[in-house]
Amino acid sequence: MVMAASVASLMLLLFIIDGSLGCFALHYGMLSAWRQVQLSLVRHSLQGFLE
Repeated sequence: MVMAASVASLMLLLFIIDGSLGCFALHYGMLSAWRQVQLSLVRHSLQGFLE
């Protein structure tokens, strides 16, 4: 949770410093966050299947 907040503030800082760079960082951050969610869901369903 703390790491997500720091990442969000970092992306906000990038957005303030340079609009295009910040927009790219925000888009990339959303994609990586979605990938993290997918990985955790897959891991959770695999654990449920194996148990």
